[in-house]
Amino acid sequence: MSNRMQLAEERENKRFQVPRDALAALRPDYIKVGQIMNISMGGLGFRYLGSEGPSIASELDIFLAGRTFYLYKVPFQTVWDFVTNEMPSSSINMKVCGLQFGDLTPHQISQLEYFIQAYALGEAQVEEISLHSIVKERRHDQRWLCP
Repeated sequence: MSNRMQLAEERENKRFQVPRDALAALRPDYIKVGQIMNISMGGLGFRYLGSEGPSIASELDIFLAGRTFYLYKVPFQTVWDFVTNEMPSSSINMKVCGLQFGDLTPHQISQLEYFIQAYALGEAQVEEISLHSIVKERRHDQRWLCP
């Protein structure tokens, strides 16, 4: 069985594509703010520009730029965080991060359900969420992982 098929079968929650203006910001300092690539009731993946190392953040905000939706202080744990393209002449790189939501309040669950129902563009394809298999292959390289 391919890594993509295993990943699709391992997921408890369906992942959904979201509009390009769907953003995540890690609290409290908003050091990492990026575009959400896909989201589920269990977590999300997002991309961002960054040069910093692992984040100690444990909460994030989810919002849509220029719209009224804003979900505050969502608890999470970082599953993976790595550079997708390195630019030798720059200290800034494109990074991709996968987050698993922690214990959500009833209000957060309701808002997340609303976000997915109102703004999801459809179910994410396996190819879009197969980054997890890349991380598994690179676990020996510490610069790819967050605690």
